Amino acid sequence: MLSPFLKGVLSGYDEQYYRIAAGDYVRVIQANERFEELDRLDLRLPHVSQQEISNKLKAAGIVIPAHGVVIDLCCGTGYVARSLLATGRVTRIVGIDLSQPQLNLLRQCRESEPAYERLHLLQADTLSIPLATGSVDMIIGNSFLHHLPDVGAALSEIRRVLRPGGRFVVLHEPSLTATFFESFPLSLLKEIIIENYTDLWQFDSGELERLLTNAGFQEIKILKTGILANSLLGAFSIVINKYFPRWDTAQLTLQYLRGYLSVLEYRFSWSQAPSLLILAD
Repeated sequence: MLSPFLKGVLSGYDEQYYRIAAGDYVRVIQANERFEELDRLDLRLPHVSQQEISNKLKAAGIVIPAHGVVIDLCCGTGYVARSLLATGRVTRIVGIDLSQPQLNLLRQCRESEPAYERLHLLQADTLSIPLATGSVDMIIGNSFLHHLPDVGAALSEIRRVLRPGGRFVVLHEPSLTATFFESFPLSLLKEIIIENYTDLWQFDSGELERLLTNAGFQEIKILKTGILANSLLGAFSIVINKYFPRWDTAQLTLQYLRGYLSVLEYRFSWSQAPSLLILAD
């Protein structure tokens, strides 16, 4: 489903294939190119994201290949890549993103941390990945499909660069109920509409599975999580982020609680959960 805000400002879109009209690509691509997050918690306190990703991988049974090529796609400031490098298991990881400001922040991290020498950075569009067909062992990322102007085409490109038997993993994508739960309890009082050109889509898990199948993936698993974390911690999170955004102790507490509640939920995979984790081979 396309963002309600964008339905009113884009010239055209196809919700069946999760793509917008070609004439609107420029606005969306430019918004993604300029995207920048200067005050991310995982940059200030990297061990938090390391623990969170470690818990997610373990709960979902995801094994990162120790050798070969691993891509952190739409890597941003390296939330996933830096966490994988910290495990010491990955010999080579390539971070790809369209946003130069985000990659610049990640380069600063790489310059200050010797372990990041194994991280190679590449500015590129997910719709046209400049890598050879069948050259990648794993593509992993966090929350990026919903930013793309043509999800089906991007999935086909991802399948192209993966070797036979290679794995595609997305640690989070917003479901159709994401806006409600992620804004809870404010969403009980009013409709929340996100107004930007980067958050395009919310996904139905069945539609995602169809898109992945059309792109050539055969073994597909979609896990659902986030109801407990957002329902129980929503009010506390709103207060902390609004009034005490740099109170690290409170932010740490929120992150740990969210992480452990989400991991607990993987065994339930409730249909209305706001967050989707994708595994595809």
